[in-house]
Amino acid sequence: MIRLNIYIRMILFPFLSNYYLY
Repeated sequence: MIRLNIYIRMILFPFLSNYYLY
């Protein structure tokens, strides 16, 4: 579960940031 959380954060966070920035 923790590993999944880290993966999601590493993958989703940048995606969301890009979406919000662009």
